Amino acid sequence: LNQSQREECWIGLDPVTPDLKQEDPFVQNALLDWVKTMQKEYDFDAWRIDTVPYINRTFYKALKKVLKDTYVIGEVATNPMPLELLASYQNTTEAQEKAINGSNNV
Repeated sequence: LNQSQREECWIGLDPVTPDLKQEDPFVQNALLDWVKTMQKEYDFDAWRIDTVPYINRTFYKALKKVLKDTYVIGEVATNPMPLELLASYQNTTEAQEKAINGSNNV
């Protein structure tokens, strides 16, 4: 299974497990509008995403922009998951980078 197959999410047993086609602009906009509505209505401060590697990257970046003031966490564990792919889902701040690298000047 490669990353494109994960993001397109047409995998699984027979029959395949279909998913929302997040790479389609109409679907992407509908989902982002829904997220904006939920944020406005419920004023949540965090959003958990299940199986992030199965979300289209373009959509994921757009979702993070919509949720720019919201803490976003997601499951990224797949087997096997190369470290560089896992790390690509992180969006660390300069302070977090310093803490990760052992600097006391955070």
